Amino acid sequence: MAVRLAAIFLIVILSAACDRAADLTARPSASPAEATLTTSPIATSTVAARPTASPSPTAARTPSGTPGEAPTADDERVVAAMVAFARARDARSFAALPLANTVGLALDDQIPLPRPASALARADGWVLDVDEFHGRVGPFSALDLLAMDVPTMISIGPHPVCASPISPTPAALADQRRISVQPRDIDTCLKWWAVDVYVSAAGRITTVALDLWSP
Repeated sequence: MAVRLAAIFLIVILSAACDRAADLTARPSASPAEATLTTSPIATSTVAARPTASPSPTAARTPSGTPGEAPTADDERVVAAMVAFARARDARSFAALPLANTVGLALDDQIPLPRPASALARADGWVLDVDEFHGRVGPFSALDLLAMDVPTMISIGPHPVCASPISPTPAALADQRRISVQPRDIDTCLKWWAVDVYVSAAGRITTVALDLWSP
């Protein structure tokens, strides 16, 4: 009896061992790649900020104007008012002049002589009683030049003195807009002249300077 029980017990142990071996054989072994898990870093793309295109440089501008700059409608109105008064010399045309309370009258880049606006209602208020200027005999008046019946042109900012280099704007007037009237289509510099009208940011005439070609 004892031998029979031992035999049965041995059979049960062998059967369990065979089932375990079969289970291990059926299960596939993990590949080396699966056995070792490697975590690759997540790639992140960085978009560089595209620089904003800077505006193209422009020609430096000054309050007095840039050579070659086209006159505006306001510039032309100032000149038209000056020419109208130079020719009519009456109260109506004077009232249309946008004068500052005090206006400086000058020869070229010399120090302007201040005149109250009320004194300029008469033609003699514009006269600069100077004996000589650039080889010409005085007195001188910007009105006399503007009243001439000749073709003229308007320029803005510093301008050439006929065939000479550009005449810079006086430092004391650098914050004023410089509107110049000159004869056009002249055949000799002896006929050249200029009247420079300086206008403030408020649109008022502060200085009127005349220039003549030196013979």
